[in-house]
Amino acid sequence: MTLDPELQAKHPLPPELVKRGAEMMDRQCSLWGADVKHEGGNLLVRHGFERHPPANGVGSSCYILPHADATVVLRGYGCFYRTAAHGEVFIPRFDFVPRYTSCPGEPIEAIVPAYADRHGRPSTLEWAAAGQLFLRALHWIGHYERWVCAELGPEVVREPSLPRDPAARSPLAWAHAWGALTADCEVALGAFAPAGA
Repeated sequence: MTLDPELQAKHPLPPELVKRGAEMMDRQCSLWGADVKHEGGNLLVRHGFERHPPANGVGSSCYILPHADATVVLRGYGCFYRTAAHGEVFIPRFDFVPRYTSCPGEPIEAIVPAYADRHGRPSTLEWAAAGQLFLRALHWIGHYERWVCAELGPEVVREPSLPRDPAARSPLAWAHAWGALTADCEVALGAFAPAGA
């Protein structure tokens, strides 16, 4: 997994946190893929996501979870998190450097892979909104993993080939790992004060 050095250098999170987040996001996307194929039925749909087949029947499905205050959109290449008031962040699967747009399209537009191209690296002034959305997205991922624990039991292994550390294979350990990553990102972003914000 190669992290974009230019984006890394301008990201307010330390490189080791970006690397850890990228590894976790890659694994999380794999787990969402496994959740779709779960023997007890599609866990994303069970959680409330709406499945949307790929545009023109090519590629993977798009999953949309609408909430009153936010919408989550999952694709094989990352996670979109949006609110009407603050825009949308896209957390890519392989680099954990969030992209941002203050004017997202409709969630259904994420069916088209080029939708992610509308999101750019946040400017210094955009980090106030983008950082909050980013943290909310990370909290949501941890919440989803705690829900998986409640649904499947805390020791059920969803993806035995990942990761190398057997202790992190259970949903409970994975939910705790997301909680720790989120807390570390909150500390790092709390120390980042954009000029003029």
